[in-house]
Order: sequence, then structure tokens, then C-alpha cells
Amino acid sequence: MGGYPVQVGTMPVYRLKGIKRVTNPKTGVVYLYHRASGKRLCEPEGTAAFIAEVAALEARAKDPAEPTSPPGTWGWLKQKYLASPKYGDLADATKQSYRSVLDYLAEPNPDKPGHGVDTVPLTQIATPSIMKLRDATYKNHGWRQANVMLAVVSLVWNWGRPYGYTTTPNPAEKVPRIKRPRDLPNANRAWTDDELAAVLGAASQGVRAAVALGAYTGLRQGDVLILPWSALEDGWIRHTQGKTQEPVWIPIHSDLASLLSTIERRTPTIVTSPRDGKPYTGDGFRTLFFRLVRALEAQGKIGPGLTFHGLRHGLATRLADAGADDRTIAAITGHEQVSMVQRYTQDADQRRRARAGMDLLEAKTGGEKE
Repeated sequence: MGGYPVQVGTMPVYRLKGIKRVTNPKTGVVYLYHRASGKRLCEPEGTAAFIAEVAALEARAKDPAEPTSPPGTWGWLKQKYLASPKYGDLADATKQSYRSVLDYLAEPNPDKPGHGVDTVPLTQIATPSIMKLRDATYKNHGWRQANVMLAVVSLVWNWGRPYGYTTTPNPAEKVPRIKRPRDLPNANRAWTDDELAAVLGAASQGVRAAVALGAYTGLRQGDVLILPWSALEDGWIRHTQGKTQEPVWIPIHSDLASLLSTIERRTPTIVTSPRDGKPYTGDGFRTLFFRLVRALEAQGKIGPGLTFHGLRHGLATRLADAGADDRTIAAITGHEQVSMVQRYTQDADQRRRARAGMDLLEAKTGGEKE
């Protein structure tokens, strides 16, 4: 149980690590939560009782199979889920996303200070209350966070059903998701060929390798950053996706093969920092990537809105433009459901159908003129 000293007024205070501070926006009251368990701390910060309370929660957190919340509450169900293999098998980024929502649900309700969802019995959680929570989340954090919250509540609730932890209908199942505002630009839009060339031309070796792998394989950023040279076999890339744990075999495009041939194989992983030869962390890579993107955007060499995930979108779009059907695209991108691919390819499909229709009209008009 580590900590660090901070200055509060004229008195030095030793602040413990692993403590989350939440300020009620209506009252200004600050509540403290133990991050590992999600439990709200009751003792005054800095006191011996406070340190003992945190120490007890730390000890119990080492055995997550024993929830610290009262049985039958949302907090109890949440802790059961966090201790499960289902959660443990998720990719780190997915865990972080889910955990941020679960931490948010543990925060005090502005209308009832000090009473987060964790303390509410499962039998009292119904669709109307989730609807109100959705609206409050939308008001304070936006449409995307509101929809993610609904998805996580639904997922945890359904996970608990086979174990008998949840016996009432899923309260989030029939709550409508909030529609994406029409005036927002497309998230993770596809890169154009010119934008890809501009980024590859300006990037350092490590970032260039990552972008090329994303553009020609459709692998997610987390998978690209850990991809080893041993994954390359006889013109193929063999990899197990971190998010879905599904294996994929991807043929190596000639342009990608040409770029990879310029990289010396000095380390186990393909993408490394040219400065020290070490793999990038996710945060470190994102910092370099967006610094480059912002610079190129300011120079007018690329348009706004480029993201690494947009490379995945771009590959699916280029494949669709080339005539690949949804199942073929899914075989490369590793999507488990073809319907997920259709989100990426709907523009290309519309263009293809429009072109086919116009060709039919042109042929009919030409025939009538003869």
C-alpha cells in the first residue's frame, strides 16, 4: 500500500495510492473510493482509521472472489464479474473501458449524495431507473458514454444470469440507445491513399511500421504494437487477436512486404522505438502518432479526423471498392460477425450499386439512341 506526500495548505499530508477522488457537482463534497474494490471510504482521510480501512480493502482485493459489497447488490454482482475468467480474458484496453464505466457507476448520485449504484439491491434496479441513469450520463458525459454505460450494465447483468446472480429481467435491455448526433464527423473515418502516403513518408521508422501494418492488415493498434517477427510465415501473418482471441491468417501485401524488408530484425517485435529499440506502450505510441497527425494536418497534407482505427476502416473500404464481399473482408479483418463489416463498407457498397445502376441506365439510353 504505497503513497506519496502532498502539500495541503501549510500541512504535509501523505496521500495513499489507489484512491479515487470524486467531487459531487452539486454540493462540491469530495468522496473517496478504493479503486480495486470500488467501495466508498467512510473514515476521514489521513487518520489512522482511514489507513486501516484502506489496508483491509487492499487485503480483501487480493482475493476478489469474496466481494466486499453486500450480497445481492449491484456492487456485489460487479465484483463477482471482475473476478471471473470472462473479465480476466479480455484485452487490457477492453478491461480499462469496462472498468471506467463500473467506477463511474460507483460514484455518488448527484440527487442522493453518497449513494452510488453499487449500494442498490439488484431487485430494485429496473428499466425506469436505468433510463434515468442513461439520461443523466448523456447530460453530463455525452451520448457515447451513455451508450457504453448501457452496454456494460447489460453485459454484466447477462453474465450473472447463468450463475443465478441475476433473476429479474435485464433492466438495460429495452432502454433505447441514444442516436449519434447528425452533425458529428464520422468517427475513425477511412484514410485516403494520399493521406496514407503522407503519413508513411513523414513518420519515424517505428510509427511508419505500425501504420503500414494497420493499413495492410486491419489489425488493431494493440495487436500491431506487440506483433512479433515470428508471426510472419511464408507470405502470411499469423496472429491471435487480443480483443476477440480469434486467430487470423492475413496474406502480406507486396507494399507491406517491401516496407518490412527495410527494417532490421534486432528485436522480437516488429514495431519498436528507433531511439532505444524497445516496444512502444499504448500511451507512448498514441502520443507520437497524434503529434505527427496534428503536424501534417496543420501543413494541409492530410484532412482532420485521422485515427489509427481508421486504418482498419480504410482497409475494409479499399477491399469493398475492389469488389470483395463482406465475408471476404471479414476473413482479413477478423470480424466475428459480417454485420460488423457492413458498418465499414456501406459507403463503398452504395457507390458500387450506384455505379451499376448508372451503367444500366447508360446502356439503355445508348440502345434507344441507336
